[in-house]
Amino acid sequence: MRHHAPAAGHVAGRAAEVVAALPGLGYTDAWSAEVNGTDAFTPLALAAKWAGELRLGTAIAPVYARGHRDRPGAGDGRRAGGAPPGSRPVTAAPRRRRAPPSAGDVRTSTMGKDPVTDRSEVMKQRDQITMTAQETAAFLAASRKVQLATINPDGTPHLVTMYYVMTDGRISFWTYRSSQKARNLSRDPRVTCLVEDGEQYFDLRGVQLRGVTRLIDDPAQVRAIGRRIVAMFGPDTGSPEGLAAYVEKAARKRVAYIVEPERVASWDHAKLLPDAG
Repeated sequence: MRHHAPAAGHVAGRAAEVVAALPGLGYTDAWSAEVNGTDAFTPLALAAKWAGELRLGTAIAPVYARGHRDRPGAGDGRRAGGAPPGSRPVTAAPRRRRAPPSAGDVRTSTMGKDPVTDRSEVMKQRDQITMTAQETAAFLAASRKVQLATINPDGTPHLVTMYYVMTDGRISFWTYRSSQKARNLSRDPRVTCLVEDGEQYFDLRGVQLRGVTRLIDDPAQVRAIGRRIVAMFGPDTGSPEGLAAYVEKAARKRVAYIVEPERVASWDHAKLLPDAG
């Protein structure tokens, strides 16, 4: 609906009738916009009077303290019952209707329950699938690849898959010092790591770590981590001498990192099965 510039106390056209009909048409919200000096709030005040059940909001409105002359109806003979000149349209968002859940939808198990009860059930399930500290350590020790996320200069995530080894119970990896991830970590050491396994739903396991990296640039320590990573490739990769030469050469251009975790989340969906545990 669009407000024009009516006389004081007069509402243009069928605005009141249209707004009052919105709830019956399935609308739940009404929004207004304000740009170039037009007023967004008088239309909302009128909408509140005509259809009190609508939720009201402004899509665009300047953030400043309005003075007396800036308030709707001040200084120009306008009253609160009239819309100001140049007011933008009030638009209503249609009601979003949720589709009924399918037969196998997990949401059917909590339909009709109190949201607080639902949240507590979700928390119980999270507790149920969480790995113990020993299970988490064993899972990380048995895995070889980590999905590593660092932060680009523009704030977007930089995500790569890396081979890793455990060093004193911490994920450690090496990379070229000129790589994007190394440049990111030199600027911001925060990192998120994901190690996961499984194909079917009840086989899914994973550990997510959020923390900061500790740079290892001592050549001897970089070579030591590199040797352990290369050793995971197996005897078919090359002779021990050849692999040692590769590590020696690659280490000259590489640095290593150890991840110091600050928050750890884990899951093992096999624990959801009735006979688990």
